[in-house]
Amino acid sequence: NISKVCSCGVESDLLLSLSRLVSANASVAYDDATYRDYSNAPQAPERLNLGSIQDLSGQQLAGAPKWTWQAGADAAHPLRELGGRALEAYVHADWSHRSTFNTSVSNSAYTQVAGYGLLNGRIGLRAADGLFDLSVWARNLTNKDYYQRLSAANTGLVTAIVGEPRTFGLTFRTRL
Repeated sequence: NISKVCSCGVESDLLLSLSRLVSANASVAYDDATYRDYSNAPQAPERLNLGSIQDLSGQQLAGAPKWTWQAGADAAHPLRELGGRALEAYVHADWSHRSTFNTSVSNSAYTQVAGYGLLNGRIGLRAADGLFDLSVWARNLTNKDYYQRLSAANTGLVTAIVGEPRTFGLTFRTRL
C-alpha cells in the first residue's frame, strides 16, 4: 500500500594492504530512504486518538538507518615451522555501527531503535598454506544491549527482537 519510495545515498569502501600480513578496511554508507507518497500509513498506536491513518510522506523508510559504517584490521606474525609448514599467529578486530532508525511502518515512537555499535574480534593460529586455522573469537565484545527490531501493538504491548549478547566461540578450519 506504499505507492512510492525513494532511496538515494552514497557508499564508500576502503581497503589498505600494508603487507601480506597487515591490512585495514573501512566502509561508510549514507542512505536517504524516504516515503515519497504514503498518505494512508497506519496510525502509530500512541496516536490512535488522531484517527486510523496518517501521512508519512517524506519520512524515513522503516528499517533504514541513515548511516552505517564499519572499520576493521587484520595482522599476522610469522612463527616457526612445524612439520615443514610455516605457522602464523593472527588477530582481527572490527567495529560496525548503525544510526538510529524506526522499525515500524507506522513510525511509532515505541519502535525507534537507538543507534548502536558492535565490536568483534578473533585471535588464531594458522598454517600459512591454509591446511589448518584454529581461532578463538568473540562477537559484541563490549556486551552492548541493543534491539534489532521493536514492534508496537494497538493494545500498548511492545515486543522486541534483542541483539546477540557477548558471544565467544572456537573455530577450526581445514583445507584438504
